[in-house]
Amino acid sequence: MSSESHVPTPLYSLGLSYTSSIYDPSNDTFLLMDVLEEHKNELISLKPLLVFEIGSGSGVITVFLKKLLHPWVNFISLTSDINMNACRCTQETCSMNSFEKKIDSICCDTIKPFLPRICNKIDLLIFNPPYVLTEEKPRCEEELCYAGGPNGRHVLDGLLPRLKDVLTVGGRFYVIALKDNDIEYLVNFVDGGHLECSVVGNRIRGCENLFVLILIEVYLIPKMGNEHSGVSALDNHLFNLRFAAKELVRNSKKCEKEEKDEKNKLVAALKKGQREVAQVHAENAIRKKNEAINYLRMSARIDAVAARVQTAATQKRVTQSMSGVVKAMESAMKSMDLEKVQNLMDRFERDFENMDVTTATMDNAMSATSTLNVPQGDVDMLMKEASDQAGIELNMELPAGETGTIGIKVSTPAENDDLSQRLAALRQS
Repeated sequence: MSSESHVPTPLYSLGLSYTSSIYDPSNDTFLLMDVLEEHKNELISLKPLLVFEIGSGSGVITVFLKKLLHPWVNFISLTSDINMNACRCTQETCSMNSFEKKIDSICCDTIKPFLPRICNKIDLLIFNPPYVLTEEKPRCEEELCYAGGPNGRHVLDGLLPRLKDVLTVGGRFYVIALKDNDIEYLVNFVDGGHLECSVVGNRIRGCENLFVLILIEVYLIPKMGNEHSGVSALDNHLFNLRFAAKELVRNSKKCEKEEKDEKNKLVAALKKGQREVAQVHAENAIRKKNEAINYLRMSARIDAVAARVQTAATQKRVTQSMSGVVKAMESAMKSMDLEKVQNLMDRFERDFENMDVTTATMDNAMSATSTLNVPQGDVDMLMKEASDQAGIELNMELPAGETGTIGIKVSTPAENDDLSQRLAALRQS
C-alpha cells in the first residue's frame, strides 16, 4: 500500500506489572498488521459487524484494525485473553489511542464462554496463538503467551473444529503459525468443505519462519442427499437474514440522525438569510427521512423472510424425526414388541403436535412482521393519539394525497359452497 494510506502502529505501553506475563508485540505482530493492511479493501467490502480477537495481549492488533477500517466500517469489537493482566493492558491501549469504551475485553479461554450465543455471528476472527514448540503444555501464567505444546498447536487444534460454527458465511479467520506447526496440515484443513485455507503472509526473522494463514467459511449450498448439511445451510441463511435486518435498522437510525443534522443546518442557514443553502439542506433532510423509512420497510420484509426460513428449517427437522420414527416402527412391528410400538406411537403423536405448534407460532410471527395485516383503523387511531400528544393538527402536518387501498376479495356464498364440495370430494378420495 502507498505510504499515504499507511496506518502507524498503535501506541502501547507494557508497564512493569505486565512485562513478565504479556507478550510484547514482535515480528509476528507486525507481520499480521502488514497482512491486514494489504487486505484493507477486502475487509471494507466484507463490512464486518462483529470482530473478535483471541489472545489480545497488549491489544495493538485490535486497535490497529479499528484505525485501519475507520471510518468506512463501524463494527462491534470483542477481545478475549486467559490472562487478566492482558485484558487490562488491552483496555489501556484502547484509551491511549482514543478508543476507550469501544472495545470489550473478556478474561476467558478463547471463545468457549460465548458459545452458542455467537454461533455463525463472527465476521472476522483473529488469533496470534502460543505456537512455540514445548515439551509440555503451559504450566504457569508466564508460559501461556508462548507455550504451544509438542506440536505448537495446543490451543489452535481445539479452536479449528469450531470455526464452521462461529464464522458467518464468508467470515475470515486470520492466524499466525510457525513452519514447525505443520503448515501443510493447516492449509489442508477444510473441515468437510466448510473452509478454504491459504497462506497470505510469510516472513523469516532469525530462527523463526512465520506464516499468516486465512481460513474463510465458504459453505453455502448443501450437497444433494445430505439432509444434515441442508439444515445447517438453512440455519446459516437464517443468521445472515437476521443480521441483515439489524444492519438495515442501524442504517435507518443513522439516517434519522443525519436528518436532524440537516434540519439544524437548515435553521442556521435561514437565520443567516442564505435561502439557497437552506433549500439544499431541506432537500437533504427530506431525502434522509425517506431513506430511513425505506430501510425500515426493507428490514421488516427481511424479518418476514427470516420467519419463513425458520419455519422451513423447523419443519425439515420434524420431518427427519418422523422419518426415523417410521423406520423404527417398521423394525418394532417385525419383532411384535407391543410396548416399543406404543412408545414410538407416542413420539410420533408428539412430533405432530410440535409441528402444529411451530406452524401456528410462525404464522403469528409472519403476520406481525407484515404491515399489510395491520387494520387501517388501528393505524389511524395510533397516528391520532401521537398527534394529540404532540399538540399538532394531523391534517395540517400530513400532505394531502391519494389514498391507496388494498383490494380484498370477499367470498360469495356460491364460492363457499363450491369450496365445501371440493373439500368433501377430497376427503372421500
